[in-house]
Amino acid sequence: MRILRVLPVVMVGLVALQLAWEALAGGPPSQPLDWRAAQVARGAHIAMPYPAGWHATSYGGHDIVLASFPVSKQWLASERKSVPAGGVYIWAFSYGRLPRTARSFPLRPRRLELNRQTFGYYECGFNLEGYNLVFRDDGRTVQVMVALGEGADEHAALAVINRLRVS
Repeated sequence: MRILRVLPVVMVGLVALQLAWEALAGGPPSQPLDWRAAQVARGAHIAMPYPAGWHATSYGGHDIVLASFPVSKQWLASERKSVPAGGVYIWAFSYGRLPRTARSFPLRPRRLELNRQTFGYYECGFNLEGYNLVFRDDGRTVQVMVALGEGADEHAALAVINRLRVS
């Protein structure tokens, strides 16, 4: 009988502990990405695998557009876009080979990260608030822009962009 009185208190404590853990960890655990049926989006000198359920397109065949939600050509062409709650939008492209005098772009880091210092509204082609990553890899300059909808899983975005290949 005593256990029946204590059980609700223990349950409330466990729920509070779970909520505190999620707050410290940056939110609830994310849904795992399904890479078993991954496809590869290709642009000029770049390729990026993306998980099942994601969508790929391109502005003109030179870039890669990946999203965790369906993206229409009208959405891409709109001046002001918004990413749906929980959505991830990635735009990647290469400027091509760098002249020897233009080596000011940083080398690609071992792991790409979303740096709060690069967060802002980017009008040129992106028309979204998001993160801007610029680096050089295999002698090419690459730019990756990432926009996250409210409550989106940043780790999912990182899992996708860190699979980017440059050739």
